[in-house]
Amino acid sequence: KNLNNFIADLMVCSGIFMSIGVVIGLFESMFLSSELFYHIFNGYPYIDQKVTYSGFGTNHNFSAYIIVIAQSFLFLSRSRFIKNLRAYLTALFLLTLLITGAKIAFLFLALLVCNYFFEDKIKKILINILLITLYLFASHIVVAFHGNYELDSFHYRELLFSIGNIDFVLNNYAHMKTAYFMELKEHLFLPVNLIDITQLMNADPHSFIYSLIIIGGLPLAFSIVAFIVIGIYKNFRIIEDRYP
Repeated sequence: KNLNNFIADLMVCSGIFMSIGVVIGLFESMFLSSELFYHIFNGYPYIDQKVTYSGFGTNHNFSAYIIVIAQSFLFLSRSRFIKNLRAYLTALFLLTLLITGAKIAFLFLALLVCNYFFEDKIKKILINILLITLYLFASHIVVAFHGNYELDSFHYRELLFSIGNIDFVLNNYAHMKTAYFMELKEHLFLPVNLIDITQLMNADPHSFIYSLIIIGGLPLAFSIVAFIVIGIYKNFRIIEDRYP
């Protein structure tokens, strides 16, 4: 129990640290000329130019993932100090999630709304599945009008299919994950040298499962995922009881 509480507290502290970085990035963009804690991307899909607040993370997605995990562990902590700050930390985490502008932030907030306001379990499950599906779609596929973008550029890597004048294009992350899958398949999903494969692909895996396969092969990936799923399943009642 002490170990579990220590892990929960550690996750919450990590979220606080990342949230502070995001807030620093926001103030930096407003009052300073430097770009240490935020970044401006040009040629971004749909909006052309996008400002992202990465804070202390490598990018805004990294910071958002840590904050989501911290919020998820917030009500599992038994620390009296953190219990007294739950309301303030929840406000901090949700606010900084919105500031990051990461897609995972909007998925997390949508799932929160769904699970708090829908009581019917079947409807709740169906809506959750729909939201996750839309998130995966938006994270990997860009919808654009034909001729309004440059194919094989960073955000528009590979044309999937078209419906009339509307194109559905794999973005960089989806293209990279596909390339990694094909490379791991060539190695029969056995362990490979991390440095060699990242240099070959000229990119990090950006996938938890791919990283596990690279380190220990398919057996390690399956074991870790199974461990997480079983752990959540066995403790699901405790998680439900501790959340409001």
